[in-house]
Amino acid sequence: MPVPAVVTTVPGGDASTVVPPRDSLSASVQVVAQNLPPALVSPDRLGRILDVAELLPPVAVAGFECRLAGSDPQVDLAIFLPSTERTFSVFAGLNPSHELAPDLLRDPAWPRIRNLCRSVQLPDGAHRGVVDNIWLEFDLTAGTGPDPTPALFFSTGPPASTTPGEYLDVVESVLATLDLGPLSPSLRSRVLRTMGGVPAGAGVFQFGLRLEDPVRAMRLCISGLAPDRLVSYLREIGWRYDPAPLHRTVDRLATLADDIFLDVDVGEKIGARIGLEAHLRGPKRPTLERRWVTLLNWLVAEGLCAEQARRDLSAWAGITFPTPDDVAGHNGLETLTHLVGDRASTCFLRGLNHVKLCYEPHKQLEVKAYIGFTRHWVTSSLSPVTPTGLSEPARHHTTARNAWRLLSGRQDATGGWGYNHDVPADADTTTWAVLLAESVGDMNSARLPSARAFRARHLRPDGGLATYTDDAPLRTYLSLPDTVSTAGWTTAHPCVSAAAAHLTGFGPGLEEYLWRVQRPDGSWPAYWWTEREYATSLALPALADRIRSGGGSAAAARRGFSWLRIRLEHHLAGGPDQRMAVAHGVAWCLAALACCDDAIDTVPLLSNGVDWLVQTQWSDGSWAASARLRVPPTDCLEPDEICGWEVVGRVQGSTSLDQGRVFTTASVLAALGRVQTRLIDPERSGPGR
Repeated sequence: MPVPAVVTTVPGGDASTVVPPRDSLSASVQVVAQNLPPALVSPDRLGRILDVAELLPPVAVAGFECRLAGSDPQVDLAIFLPSTERTFSVFAGLNPSHELAPDLLRDPAWPRIRNLCRSVQLPDGAHRGVVDNIWLEFDLTAGTGPDPTPALFFSTGPPASTTPGEYLDVVESVLATLDLGPLSPSLRSRVLRTMGGVPAGAGVFQFGLRLEDPVRAMRLCISGLAPDRLVSYLREIGWRYDPAPLHRTVDRLATLADDIFLDVDVGEKIGARIGLEAHLRGPKRPTLERRWVTLLNWLVAEGLCAEQARRDLSAWAGITFPTPDDVAGHNGLETLTHLVGDRASTCFLRGLNHVKLCYEPHKQLEVKAYIGFTRHWVTSSLSPVTPTGLSEPARHHTTARNAWRLLSGRQDATGGWGYNHDVPADADTTTWAVLLAESVGDMNSARLPSARAFRARHLRPDGGLATYTDDAPLRTYLSLPDTVSTAGWTTAHPCVSAAAAHLTGFGPGLEEYLWRVQRPDGSWPAYWWTEREYATSLALPALADRIRSGGGSAAAARRGFSWLRIRLEHHLAGGPDQRMAVAHGVAWCLAALACCDDAIDTVPLLSNGVDWLVQTQWSDGSWAASARLRVPPTDCLEPDEICGWEVVGRVQGSTSLDQGRVFTTASVLAALGRVQTRLIDPERSGPGR
């Protein structure tokens, strides 16, 4: 059956480019299928997956749920629909050139899914900004032919102050949009008890249900539970089974995983079957994170995972670049290839997201691996147009001046700049805007006095610089009531302070603050970033200048440079295949080490780092996105203590990857420039040159 056309954006193309019929998810699945080991996904199971995928639009992220014991060949298909993805409009029925396949719409579940997507997508939709993403999971049990009725999982982002009852009201409004009716009083009471009993620091990040009316049960997925509280929490909400075996499983799993997410089914009672999702915070690929191997080896030793399945999971990880033969005959991929020509190519990133242990009293543990792929466009470099009469350095300087000219016209009334025009101005963004002005030599700009006054207002009594100081704009923008603290966002932040230490006119007070917050291992923590390389590499060069002039602690600086060397050596040991994970960290390590004066081995290490970056550069000149920004809750003072960050989210408690690769690539280029200066003229290797 031909699938209707889909509108998609291609690099260098028009946003309304129409991809002809037959563009479906099956084209992507067939490309990555060459990397699916038969022991994980047998040919007949792959056939069932392709039957369903043929009915679905070509989403960018999809995955497979594989049983690892070897006795159950079932493999399920799941697709991810972030509300920000263009394909979401297809599921909402709002794309004039692409409707869902008729075979889907004949199933009663799919008009319901379309209604929910529409309420998220429309500007005045009831759930716009409320439902952040949707997962659809197809349980492909034994049989033949497609089974297009999925289970639905959705994530919402209510304010931090929402009570369990208010949160459940939001959930029930989603159910109403799905035409599933209200929960029965008894089921609502049990769900409310489950939500209300969640300890501080943990939370429900996803709700799951079958699209059947009435709703008889819901799955609540909970993150942030401390392992030593998990079983007692289950007992408190009504799980009535012997806790000792589950305790032993959780205790052992806690030594192997960074986070354990809990999946609990709430129906007539709390379900006996419990899901324990084991997550690692590093790269979601076994070949990049050795701890996956340790976890899988334990499962094999316990008889929970077949040895062949363990090997196959490691083999699955990697990157697939489709060949002409791969796209031939698949109208969607083939047409896109012709449309973009040599301007871009597509690739598929393959990885392991998590492993789930399903515990049920008096039964053998069942283990599942959740593997998946993401489709990415890799743009190819075009011939640059260089203005006549300008050298490369001069052209870059002109570009920087033009950027400052653009930014200077967007300073707001407070004297600062914000992350974008919708959010309140902050000291971090303002610092980088002023650093740009100073780097292009516009020290006398009329914009700078008010910007400096703005930054000065953000200095805290401890000498550090806060991102925000006035919480009134924050409360308005985030709809925060007075009962919710903003202390986390309005106290001094080491990463913001480290950037400000490079500005003209910031003196000993800020530097003394940075020395105080240095970690014993020599690093500096970051509030807004998941990695410490960023803050450490900003702090050390600024403080090194003071050490040279007779101030500061040389011993503390040596600890910092030593920490960076260790981190850089660790990154480089992973080889070029780590490019999807650490290019950003490598860049910041190099940038700081280029300022190190007293290490004999610095130059060889810098050379190795440069070689590594050259090998991992993409064909369009960029580096793979690896800078990950995080958004802690406004009351969070120590974000490193938070477990269960939502990945690729837009709400408090989430992280977001540098999808455009701009920040990662800019960091790499800055580091390469710093290293080049160090190797050619060590006297000019200070920060900002």
